[in-house]
Amino acid sequence: MIKPILALIDILRGNIRLNGEIVPLIKRSYPLDKTPCITIDDSAGTSTEAKNIVNIKKHLPPSHPQFEQYKGIKAPRQAIRERKNATININVWCDKETEREKLLKRIEHLLDLAQSDHYMFCKKYSDGYCDYLENECPAAQTDNTIRTIKNQCPKPEEYHYCNIFTAHDLLRDTFNVEAPYTLDDLSTNTPTLRSVIRIETSYYDYNIIGGAISENINFNDNLTL
Repeated sequence: MIKPILALIDILRGNIRLNGEIVPLIKRSYPLDKTPCITIDDSAGTSTEAKNIVNIKKHLPPSHPQFEQYKGIKAPRQAIRERKNATININVWCDKETEREKLLKRIEHLLDLAQSDHYMFCKKYSDGYCDYLENECPAAQTDNTIRTIKNQCPKPEEYHYCNIFTAHDLLRDTFNVEAPYTLDDLSTNTPTLRSVIRIETSYYDYNIIGGAISENINFNDNLTL
């Protein structure tokens, strides 16, 4: 699974509800009888834009999930770094226009929060707790500083704040969210309403020279993510 899809799963999974129920992300292209639901696909494909050799330690900030893996290595550790471009579709499937409107607004809001560095999307944040500080997340507890009033980490460098873009090696200035468009399926007995939010972004893949990076990804291959 490519990094932009993993990033979107981190943003959306468990954060969208209708009538008090979590709207599932479905791991297949067509939802059948699972509406309302959301699917994510990269059917437009990916392309490699550039490839070069880099010093891995110089390109991983302390907040990066894999920084600890390399900081103790004295000899330069190099990697082949590939810059890739991807187009991702977030598909919203539902039966009612009111459902569609609510789901689209919630998804767009969550994408805005991720891009504004909201603390809930820090990779070290978990249910009000900061894993780095081993204490309550200060951004979640107060809004009396220039950062926390915007729901951001008050000391991002000191507390090793890690946003979605850093965690998944996405190039933040390339992350572009297009306005949703309609692609309803009228062939079903009751028309299945479908809207698509298209996202274009670039990201880096690293292949360590002498060995591959461990992604440490635990993925449940069940229907619901």
